[in-house]
Amino acid sequence: MQAAFPFLVRRRQDDNGIGTAFLASLGETTRLVTCAHTAEGTQPTFNFQNWPRNFELRVGGQWTSLPFFDGGTPLFTFRVRQETSQMADMMSIDLPGQVLEWLRNNFKVYKLDNPYTCSKGDKLAAYGYPDVSDTWPPSLQLSRGKALDESVLAEIPTKLGFSGGPVVAHGSKLAGMMLGTNDFGKTVVMRASVLAHLFV
Repeated sequence: MQAAFPFLVRRRQDDNGIGTAFLASLGETTRLVTCAHTAEGTQPTFNFQNWPRNFELRVGGQWTSLPFFDGGTPLFTFRVRQETSQMADMMSIDLPGQVLEWLRNNFKVYKLDNPYTCSKGDKLAAYGYPDVSDTWPPSLQLSRGKALDESVLAEIPTKLGFSGGPVVAHGSKLAGMMLGTNDFGKTVVMRASVLAHLFV
């Protein structure tokens, strides 16, 4: 089974948000997990009236549009960063039954019941759909690197489009979710134990 799937947000006519998403579960609940900034294009905010209304997934070989909101109410789960009162750059989405069933039959589900904690030097693999050709998405791309600490900072070569994808340690353990790079060129990963808060 593949590790992740493409996540598309048509923000404006000339500005598509491209990224990666994956399935994660805690207990009996399975949801789509990805970055919040793919939807809004910048640091995510609570100004939901400016958010796009829909996102798109490839289901059964075609793009399927799904809503972010029911009226003005978010259909996604998010969390607030206590130190800044800003929205944390992560979201989980409950998917319609048929869509979730198709994805579960074709993509890996990462369990968050006992989140893995990285150690410095852990070998990591990031999965994503980068903007590397005239047509998007390309086939799923893999980029290898290593953890620099437990937070997780890492050295993993990535490109636009990897955001929201899973970062895996030891071939199968979910270390976290790709956020991007910081001002020092290091890869920033939202660790698995933090992602688990999207399910409680």
